[in-house]
Amino acid sequence: MEALQNPLAVLKREADSIRDVIKTIDGNIVELQNQITEVTVQKASLVLVAQAINNEMDRIRVSNPIVEQLEFELDPE
Repeated sequence: MEALQNPLAVLKREADSIRDVIKTIDGNIVELQNQITEVTVQKASLVLVAQAINNEMDRIRVSNPIVEQLEFELDPE
């Protein structure tokens, strides 16, 4: 015959197990927040680079109208 377990001990083990899962989730959340911050910074940098490229293309077009005409002629659309 199997000995009866103390119900409080069983509940404590379950609660401890749940707390461990919560700690793991909290750690994952912090890690994901750090990754989101890193990706957001990378995105902002890429936005700046794209804008700089657009600005340079505008500068070239203004200083040399032939470039814009060639671009138009080469555009497949």
